[in-house]
Amino acid sequence: MIFEDQFSISDLIVRHLQGRLDIREQEALKSWIAASDHNKTFFEEFKNDAMLMSALKEFNSLDEEAVWAKTNRGINREKRVSIRFNYRMIATAAAVAVMTLGVWLYYASNQSDHHINHRGDPLISAKDITPGKNGATITLANGKVIQLSDVQSGVVIEKDRLAYTDGSSVISDKESMGGLEVTAETTKGQTYTFTLPDGTKVWLNAESKISFAQSFVKKTRDIFLEGEAYFEVANNKKVPFVVKSNRQQVEVLGTHFNINTYEDEAVVQTTLLEGSVRIEGVAKLNVQKTLQPGQQAVLTSNTLNVKAVDVNDAVAWKNGDFVFKNEPIESIMRKLSRWYNVEVSYEGEISAKGFNGKVSRSKNIYQVLKALESTKSIHFRVEGRRITAME
Repeated sequence: MIFEDQFSISDLIVRHLQGRLDIREQEALKSWIAASDHNKTFFEEFKNDAMLMSALKEFNSLDEEAVWAKTNRGINREKRVSIRFNYRMIATAAAVAVMTLGVWLYYASNQSDHHINHRGDPLISAKDITPGKNGATITLANGKVIQLSDVQSGVVIEKDRLAYTDGSSVISDKESMGGLEVTAETTKGQTYTFTLPDGTKVWLNAESKISFAQSFVKKTRDIFLEGEAYFEVANNKKVPFVVKSNRQQVEVLGTHFNINTYEDEAVVQTTLLEGSVRIEGVAKLNVQKTLQPGQQAVLTSNTLNVKAVDVNDAVAWKNGDFVFKNEPIESIMRKLSRWYNVEVSYEGEISAKGFNGKVSRSKNIYQVLKALESTKSIHFRVEGRRITAME
């Protein structure tokens, strides 16, 4: 097994510290270590507890100016004081770092032969592109559009009242909620939480929309979804909760699950964390599947398959992270496009190599692109809010 990108190597090192490598992976790591003195030195240093914790800390509180200034100066490591850490603490930190950019960024930013000159940096304008934030609109049946506060993070929708989660009113008590349907929507670069009239909580990802009848608790609890949302459904055995989209229908009684049904994605993914759901394909695909916790249904144009997954990956966005596992760059860029509100184009042939990693959605896109570039498999050019990806 040959690992050509630093990201996979970082993953191997972290899992080596946890004692989680199989024989083939151990051989791959040994081969990489033996390939150069630089690799051997880097590996030996990372076996030091203090250095591992330093790298993780550096990533979690990353100051992009400081890191890239440090990269410009080349390797000029400060002398570190050796600190004894309980191995359990290290293993816990390493578990968080598995498949993350922490070790990877540290490795990339400390290589002496890859200095960065900001004057000629094609990504320099990416520094002006900030991550997404709280924000959404609610459209009432009478056509009134309400812009929700970006200072708040969620809203409670009741039969005759609309309030933020802190209790403050969204509209005055004299204003009517009026109408039979409510639409809640985020644009690119936005996310928000909605509590529905039955007590169900919905986390809406960027560029997503839900529509539902304001009085849906009476007979049916039907909701239409576009994009991606995480649901914690209030239990009511007498009134099933149904999530409909253009390609499928999901029926539940009371459960926690995530649905990714973006129109620009080839598949619809439904991931169950708690409870049980039944999925039905619509249109030409007349098939049903029932999910158990820890399973994910993957719907294509002609198949509906179920597999076991790490559910934390599916809801990473809700918890403030991007998680990539052997993910094509096109898929990664669609996620970045939605969250950072940028346009993406491609130049020339793009590598089919999958990328692995975990990075906070609060990071500046400049840091994310630089980390991806350090794999040497992809490069970017940024002009305004347009990002061009190329080999």
